[in-house]
Amino acid sequence: MFDHAQFPILAANFFIKGTHTYPPHVQPYKIFEVNGVRVAVIGLANSKPTKSATSYEYSQNPLQDLEQVLAEIQPQQPNLVVVLAHEPLVDEKHGTETYTPEIAEKFAGQVHVVLGGHAHAIVQNKYINNVLYVESDHYLQGVSKVTIHVDSSTGKVTDMHSELIPLLVEETGEDPQVKAVADALREPGADDVVGATAEKFAKYPSQDNQLDSAVNNWIADLIHDYSGAQIGLHNNGASRIDLPAGIITQRDLLELYPFDDEIIQVKISGQFLQELVEETFGLFTYSGLTISYTQEPGQKPQIAQIRVDNKPLQPNKTYTLATSSFIASGAEGDKEREKFLEIPQEEKVKIGTKTVHTLMKENLANGPVAAPPTGRIYQVYTKQQKRQQKVVKEQLKRQFQPAY
Repeated sequence: MFDHAQFPILAANFFIKGTHTYPPHVQPYKIFEVNGVRVAVIGLANSKPTKSATSYEYSQNPLQDLEQVLAEIQPQQPNLVVVLAHEPLVDEKHGTETYTPEIAEKFAGQVHVVLGGHAHAIVQNKYINNVLYVESDHYLQGVSKVTIHVDSSTGKVTDMHSELIPLLVEETGEDPQVKAVADALREPGADDVVGATAEKFAKYPSQDNQLDSAVNNWIADLIHDYSGAQIGLHNNGASRIDLPAGIITQRDLLELYPFDDEIIQVKISGQFLQELVEETFGLFTYSGLTISYTQEPGQKPQIAQIRVDNKPLQPNKTYTLATSSFIASGAEGDKEREKFLEIPQEEKVKIGTKTVHTLMKENLANGPVAAPPTGRIYQVYTKQQKRQQKVVKEQLKRQFQPAY
């Protein structure tokens, strides 16, 4: 009797064409057999991609495509069906609706496991209509192990559970064969020293009333200074980790910013700049520009003032802004980039030959480099909030005052 199967599933995201036909060289599913158990893996892309598709079109109806594939594989009678979706169960990160919960509603009994992603969340042992949902964090910090029990006499799945394994050598150890493959693929020079920092550059804000951080300010400053533009713009999502204190290697920079973007400069109106700040608030960090905002408990932030070169933004004035080639290229449906589609391509000017990585290395070579100060995007408090803070401070003062 075969009742405890552990399947290592290796798969990729498939881009299914909206016409419900597949490119001739792409099959949207894979069926393989392990110890007599037939496993089908079906790949689905996210329905609202944040990056523009190139070779393939994104599906306009992933659930309809899934229904088509399930019908196609039904004659092969798989015992276990796994859907690998570039779509999360809940997308709080991007604030968009997702289709994956409907898989359990529409295809319970046909689909057993949904491996999701895109929202950088951890989901373990979440069941909807006996469909198991699993998500494995982000940036290779963890991997999910799904254990399946199958009754070999009936071929039916009888139990499933998942486990998140942290990808930390000190906790998980190393597989010698996998390590040998990884070492063979190691990029030459990845561990070369490029410079030093005087302190850690944090990825996330260090103050409760601030939204900018040291590492994002640093990159925005590099773009700003190199381009000569009035404003340097860096997308926070491109920064993956803290930049550690001390010796910095090429690997550290690749882990921080795994891209090699060029610098693009554009001319924009103050009105465009104000709309950009309002529509993408929290997604960008700026150099040469400061933002103050107010926020009531449970409410979204409201822009109080935008200043360029320490002067209030003027809607009718023309400003120069520099950013990475990725952001400047624009993309429909991408909240970070969509606004840049309003700028004609011929007005996007490449600045010099240096990339963001080149600027990082050159700056660190003169180190140890100190972290830039924060406070460019900061909260201002209303009179009522200030009174509430004063009341809290007085309460704390009385609470901890000695009784003698």
